[in-house]
Amino acid sequence: MRFAAAAVCVGLASLGATQVHGQVSEYFSDVANWLYNADGAQRYALDSFYPGIDDKGDLTPQTVTLDLGMTQVTITRNDGGGALRDASIPFGWVSDAPLYATSGPGSTWQFSTPVYSFYVYYGSLSITSRAAMKLYSGNQLVATVTRFGGSIDGVFAVGQGFVSQTPIDKIEFWKAGEGDSVLIGAFVGLADGEPSLGTIRIPGYQGPHGDLVDYDFALTTTRPNPFKLTVSELVGGQNGEFSAIGGAPSTRSYLIYSLAGLGQVFIPQLSVTAGIRSPILAGSPRNTDANGAVSWRLPIPANSRGRDVWFQVLQQGQASTVAATWIN
Repeated sequence: MRFAAAAVCVGLASLGATQVHGQVSEYFSDVANWLYNADGAQRYALDSFYPGIDDKGDLTPQTVTLDLGMTQVTITRNDGGGALRDASIPFGWVSDAPLYATSGPGSTWQFSTPVYSFYVYYGSLSITSRAAMKLYSGNQLVATVTRFGGSIDGVFAVGQGFVSQTPIDKIEFWKAGEGDSVLIGAFVGLADGEPSLGTIRIPGYQGPHGDLVDYDFALTTTRPNPFKLTVSELVGGQNGEFSAIGGAPSTRSYLIYSLAGLGQVFIPQLSVTAGIRSPILAGSPRNTDANGAVSWRLPIPANSRGRDVWFQVLQQGQASTVAATWIN
């Protein structure tokens, strides 16, 4: 069956999030899963806004607005001495933005266009330290995401983030534990096993690693699609596994694929726009279970080795994320 018929290409990591408030999920040291669920995420290095700073002290006044393209963020520091800092300062290997405060929020981030997901690093010198992100939508507290300092003393950076179905226009960062030096941003050395958002080279920058700087945070202004498709490693001549979650429960579902890539194609039979070009039905339609999950186990043709392929699941009126992969 061939349909006469936009989603973003996403990674194929497994899922692993803790629900903390209705439509908000939190992620700890879990960059791969966060990126999988944070559709359209962009990464940023605070240092890229202040390249080549000679003064290794505070870089900003109490309030600074950064243009991130998809949104503008106004950062207000509420403590007496902290600020965005240059990664090359010799202050306890600190990279950016102390938010220590004896009480109340250490800093507040306000977004001109609301965000639906956010991931950042904070660090401390004690396992008793923890940082809490209080998430607001229209001045209403939506959820609080709290991250412990780590399993050992001397940890430099741990990650925390969230994905929300509710638009978040303000985040307050609170010191929520007893430990010292709660900070936000990337550090010179991440904790052992800590996944990284990646690195960026800033020409002319002179930090501990020359012009190589860690990304400090990432976010998206796109509402995440809860209808997620994952695909196993595909090998020609063997079976492949295709699993979707977050669909409508007990609903007819169609697994489609394309060898032509991404594109927008309207499927009139289902009143939905597919995110892949020239879609072809893979296997037989199946119904989701009561939780909205569905899976297929299908043979992969031996003569398809070396091909790039895109997959998606369709239901009446909605489409899953697109999973892009290749056949070994």
